[in-house]
Amino acid sequence: MRPPQADWFGFYYWVDRIGDTFRWKGENVSTAEVAAAFGGWGDSSDNVTMLSLVEDANVYGVEIPNQDGRAGMARLELKGGKSVADVDFGQLYCELAEQLPGYARPLFLRINRETRVIEEGEGLTGTFKHKKGAFRDQGYDVAAIEEMDEVAFMRDDKGKTFVQMDKQMQKDLDAGKIRV
Repeated sequence: MRPPQADWFGFYYWVDRIGDTFRWKGENVSTAEVAAAFGGWGDSSDNVTMLSLVEDANVYGVEIPNQDGRAGMARLELKGGKSVADVDFGQLYCELAEQLPGYARPLFLRINRETRVIEEGEGLTGTFKHKKGAFRDQGYDVAAIEEMDEVAFMRDDKGKTFVQMDKQMQKDLDAGKIRV
């Protein structure tokens, strides 16, 4: 969690909203801190990063059977003209590793197959906070994610990348055959 910030009056306040965290690997993870890591950095024309391709990140925790807590998932909206094919997942893995501790890095990503126009208010509440409930309920269900024309990825710490999930991978994860 980020330390408190001071405003121009010298009063301190916390950056995160209460309750917008999840617990994973015995640690509290701030969804705001993880989303901020996707904020894009080093996006000058000579140093394009994978994080600079991300327009918006909606971060939340999803349950995995027989695991304590919730694993991080980030639903990413890419900048205009960019698609899943433009993402180098090995580079994205390394950039996130520089930004976040291991327990805070998302275990799952979901990304639109193609760039699309985001309708005003889509994915946001009336107070401009991300809607997370429906996505949290879907978890890492590959079929539900594909119905929304999105692709699911899972972090591969051995390969230092993210790999595309399929139904067999989901079944193995549900059965505890894949260690997380």
